[in-house]
Amino acid sequence: MKNSIFNSILLAGAVLGGLTACEDSRNAYLEDYQTMVYFRNGGQQEISVYQTGEDAYYSVPVCKAGRNLSGTVSVELMAFDEVQLEAYNYAKETDYKLIPSRYFSVETVDGTPVTLPYAFDFAADESYKLFRVKIDPEAVGKLMSEYPEDQFVIGLQLFSTGKVSQDINLILVSPAVATPKVGFLKSGVEKFTYSSASPRENLYSNTVTLNMEENRWDFTCDIAVKDQAWLDDYNLVHNTAYTVLPASMYKLSTTQLSFEKGKTDVSFDIEVSRSGMDLFKEYAIPVVFTACSKEEFFIDEETSVYLVNVRLDPDQVALTEDMVSVSHAETSEGQKASYLVDGKLDTYWHSPWSVAVDNPDPVYGIYVDIKLMSELRAFVMHYWVRHSNDNCKPRLVVFGVSNDGLTWTKLGEAETEEMAAAGKGDEVTLPVFTSPTPFRYLRMGIAKSGAAATDLRVAGSAGSAALAEIQLYGTEN
Repeated sequence: MKNSIFNSILLAGAVLGGLTACEDSRNAYLEDYQTMVYFRNGGQQEISVYQTGEDAYYSVPVCKAGRNLSGTVSVELMAFDEVQLEAYNYAKETDYKLIPSRYFSVETVDGTPVTLPYAFDFAADESYKLFRVKIDPEAVGKLMSEYPEDQFVIGLQLFSTGKVSQDINLILVSPAVATPKVGFLKSGVEKFTYSSASPRENLYSNTVTLNMEENRWDFTCDIAVKDQAWLDDYNLVHNTAYTVLPASMYKLSTTQLSFEKGKTDVSFDIEVSRSGMDLFKEYAIPVVFTACSKEEFFIDEETSVYLVNVRLDPDQVALTEDMVSVSHAETSEGQKASYLVDGKLDTYWHSPWSVAVDNPDPVYGIYVDIKLMSELRAFVMHYWVRHSNDNCKPRLVVFGVSNDGLTWTKLGEAETEEMAAAGKGDEVTLPVFTSPTPFRYLRMGIAKSGAAATDLRVAGSAGSAALAEIQLYGTEN
């Protein structure tokens, strides 16, 4: 049986608990005995006491039962001595050690100290007597730290002029001294991924908890979001690459959580906006404890960090034949732009090679245009090199955007090691590009191609380009 107790226990509740339990157990002895006494919570009791700078209490109800409930009986409450504990250890094959009497005391329900052995009487109208053991958690904790291999107990025993239950006429209280701690119910990293279909505003909740079954204090805990310098240290230790989410993209519901008496947990919310996030960027909101107003309470190091990791992933844009056009195509092969989006890697689009191109675009060279069904703001392009020949693979790609398909704004370019190393049939993923404003048309210009990176922006160039497939992923915000 595991009981958790704390400083200054609610006596009214203990009295009620003692009364109810005594009445529930009384019938077990009606047939055999006229009157008998017993501990309601007899036997070995493992409890937790907390180091809060105050004494801890454990309730000990002594009950009267039997057929003659109106009978009177005299009782004596005694503490175990070394001889009694040695006999118990021998009988039960245990090896308990007694907690010195200076570290605990026994008192009545109203706080009046009693000296053990303590004699008292049950009147005719009494069915229980309630005592409590007062324990010094700091002293007991120090004792246990000095002798970590030993298990210490407080032993109490009943003697009576009436019958005493042989099964529950003693109590061995085995206290475990614990440190009061506060921590996050959900600690460590919690990951969330968004897409264009995700809500723009997202709400996440967490709870700060106290590791005690009951709380007798009013106190506060302060939390805060740490900066990038703190997160850089975290990344170094955990081999991550998080970036603090800009303050404009989240809102912490509170930075101070107030615990009232009786409450062992308080919740808070984090509201996150996905608008304005860069694609694939690993953002984080690192929430940590900064203070606790109850000086005796510790911040649990193992649960002291709550890191919300959010990332915006693009949706695949379904490309159809009517959305794609090309500036140039070889008449003898690969002349159809639709080959770029037919889902087949053994078909391909090819720019002219049998004749020189006299009119390449000076910015984009030879290009593929995509007319979008809805606006995009950020995107990432995948392409596949021609399956049977890689001598016309892209080496420099230039992207442009437009809202009318006529006036184009250069957005950026890519010339990566992955592009240079790609072979026949390989898939290549280009970097993420983000536009300051949404756009309805996207131009993928191939400015250099082939093993020698021939510049396709130059009129009369002998170079050409080829692609098997393209795929587009993007988001509108």
